[in-house]
Amino acid sequence: MALIREAFEVRPVWSLGRLTQEIGARVTKIMGPARNPEKCINEMLQGVAYKVSKGPWCTAFVRLGYDLCQRPEARIYQILNVWHTQDGDVMPLKKRSKSAASKDPSKDSAVPKE
Repeated sequence: MALIREAFEVRPVWSLGRLTQEIGARVTKIMGPARNPEKCINEMLQGVAYKVSKGPWCTAFVRLGYDLCQRPEARIYQILNVWHTQDGDVMPLKKRSKSAASKDPSKDSAVPKE
């Protein structure tokens, strides 16, 4: 638990993946190689941080007591989720849908015709 607290003193917002990269090796050393470090970290986070479920910090863990909306400097921790289509296009995650992925953009009325 002390590792998690130290990490949140360094910076108030973490993604689970980045936090695992940062302290995962030390967690494995303490808990043993049989335990998944990401699961251990996720369990320890419950007493130190809350998970944001919507908005620009979606999926981020935020130190308890830290208000993202009251701190302009928190903008640097915003998370941008993107996904790639099979043809190499990049779209924001929130626009992802089965109909959008299979839709022909040339038939879309919002796309200007040349």
